[in-house]
Order: sequence, then structure tokens, then C-alpha cells
Amino acid sequence: MVKAISVFKYEYAPTKAEIREKVNTSKKIPRPIREMYKDNNVKKLEKLETVIRGLDEHNDDGVLGTIDHQYFRKLDLGGGEHTYEDTWEEFFFFISSKYNVVIIGGGPEHIRIQALWVLIEFLSNDIKYLSKINIKTKEMIALVNKIKTEGPSEKGIYKNIMTDAVWKFPKKDAHNGAKREETNMHRDENDRRCISKYPTFEDNLKDSDSFDPIMLIYRCNGILNNKSNLGNYLEMYDNARFGCTSDPPPHQWVIFVIQTCKNALGLQPKTT
Repeated sequence: MVKAISVFKYEYAPTKAEIREKVNTSKKIPRPIREMYKDNNVKKLEKLETVIRGLDEHNDDGVLGTIDHQYFRKLDLGGGEHTYEDTWEEFFFFISSKYNVVIIGGGPEHIRIQALWVLIEFLSNDIKYLSKINIKTKEMIALVNKIKTEGPSEKGIYKNIMTDAVWKFPKKDAHNGAKREETNMHRDENDRRCISKYPTFEDNLKDSDSFDPIMLIYRCNGILNNKSNLGNYLEMYDNARFGCTSDPPPHQWVIFVIQTCKNALGLQPKTT
């Protein structure tokens, strides 16, 4: 189960056959230790490893796999002294040459991205093929509305709603000079109110370049396929990062990205 993922554009993403040939059954990728750790780590390690394993090629859109990523964390010794100890974090990844996209999920975000860089450099020998996906206001609100309308409703009212939003205004002269604005609705199960009904919503929508919404969802294609009696929170960010309290397994996250978020992320299948 995975609570958070990051999605990136992966130009010239390798095909299933190319990934299989590179990885085989299991592949250990050794990494040199940075100078600051060499004489100050508990086990006196001389290298770290990232292990790629468990490739699953059954998905028509790409390859699903697992990364075990070794890294150092700071260990306080008291009296202002510290050292570093190695630890491991597991991530899943999905690579699609059909959409030129990579998904990586699990763990703390900065370690997740570190593991992704190792993976891409190993597969492509050049991390410049990786680029950020920026979701603008128009695409994000379309995604929000898609999740609303495809979810359950009661008496004509959608149960999937926005509870929070961070609006971003990059232009100095827009929105009365504000750089950002945050709206948070009360969590009241007996009186659920969507941000779309809030007085400043239309102005924020019009003036913002992008925004990060949090939704309360009861069903959502991919990450919450069956209607739930309890709401789960779905976090969506303009840098194509997503999190959900329903803790979906990797294959469900893939469906969410490839199907539900396809337009918002600008994913276009390659034509042959």
C-alpha cells in the first residue's frame, strides 16, 4: 500500500523489452558515498545500493516494479555529536514508453526523488530525460470536476468535494498583489461544504496560475474503486504529486494516473 506518489515526464522512456534486458531478474546498482559520509557512518560502508526487483509486465501500458533504496540518515549521539547510519526504503515505480511517463510511489518525498534519479540514470544513462509536469489551474479544476462527477451523489449533490485549496498568483499585479491564498473548510460530516461554494472561489479560480486542492472522496476511479461510507482525503499538487489516505496499492495508483489524471497531466499515447 502506498500513500503518496510523484509523476514525471520521461522522454524516450525505455520499452518493456529494454527495461527487462537492463534489469534482468534482479539488479543491484552501487552508488559512491559522498565525502561527508565516508569517515562518519556507523558501519564504515564504502558504497550504497539501490536494488531493482519484481518487474511486472502484464500492464499493457508499461512496466511495474519495486526499488529498495539504501541511504543514510542522521543519528544523534548526544552532546552535539552525530554520525550516520544506513537504512532502506521501498518504492514502487511504473514506466510507460507508450505515454513517456514515470510514476514513483512511497516513502518521504526527497528520498523518493533520490531513488528515482538513480533508476533513471541506470536505465537511460542521462537524467535530463526526466522533466517536471506542471498542472495549471484550468487542468486542475477539470480534474477536480471529473473526480466529483464520476463519484457518488445523493439527492443530486456530489459527495466528492474540495475541502482545502492553496491558490497561487505568480503575477505581482494579479489578485491585489497577493502571492498565494489558502482556504480551509471545517471538517463537519453533518454539514459538508465545498470550496467551490466559498465567496472567493471564482476570483481565485480566475486569477490563479495554479492551485493545490485537497478533496474528500467516497469513490474515485483507480484509488478508491468501491464506494466508501467514510470519506478519504485526496491531496493533489501542481507539481504532479498525489497523496491519498485510502492507501492504494501500486497498480491502483497506475490506473488513477493513466485514466483519471490523463488529461490533467497531458499524457498522450504514442501513435505507431
